Amino acid sequence: MASPTSTGLVPIDRAPSSLLAPAADRAQAYARAAKAPATRRGYASDWKTFQQWCERAGVSCLPAAPETVALYIADLAESHKPATVSRRMAAIAAAHKACGHQSPASMRHGAVAAVWQGIKRTHGTAQNAKAPVLVDDLRAMVQKLRPGLIGTRDRALLLVGFAGAFRRSELVALDLEDVQFASDGLVVTLRRSKTDQEGEGRKVGIPYGSNPDTCPVRALRSWLDAAGIESGLCSGQSHGTGGSRGGFPGTPWR
Repeated sequence: MASPTSTGLVPIDRAPSSLLAPAADRAQAYARAAKAPATRRGYASDWKTFQQWCERAGVSCLPAAPETVALYIADLAESHKPATVSRRMAAIAAAHKACGHQSPASMRHGAVAAVWQGIKRTHGTAQNAKAPVLVDDLRAMVQKLRPGLIGTRDRALLLVGFAGAFRRSELVALDLEDVQFASDGLVVTLRRSKTDQEGEGRKVGIPYGSNPDTCPVRALRSWLDAAGIESGLCSGQSHGTGGSRGGFPGTPWR
């Protein structure tokens, strides 16, 4: 069997620092990319809250005992929703994993599992869903838009977002190369979204609307024409009134 050095690999204990330092930086960057920035910020905030609770209680937070976590979530459930409690447990588990410790927030621990099941049974886990925008609501919003370039842009945003059921983050991430006009409508390529963290991408077809006033395809075409953006461009660079790459084609709103 070939040795590590004969295959070009250098053992860690004999690798020069000039090789390890850049590799360590890249490893840290990839590790950070494993979770979305918003998730990392949320975990950091949740962990800080747990640390402060442990300091007041006079118990260790790292490593924390399962009984500590059980008491913490029982206290937390009196003023927070179960969804928040669940997120705090995930942050505790992530912090312990990052430091090489077993998670004290696991359901494998009887104390934690019993308290968590009791919280869900007592308070329920149903989420308060936002009321959906209906067609009449959409028409009312479109009618209130101001005339001019900004109104044309916002009309395209509302109609395309409604027709494609896009999230805000998905809309503002669209570049011109993600938009393709076809004879029967529009094809939008989502390269990454909240539910597609690894960037597999998906295509969403949007047909012409029966009413020209609320047709998403015509609205987008009007915005591109008004902003002086040519539909054939695939570079993603904006022109006319636009700014830098990113956002709706040519739109410097971020």
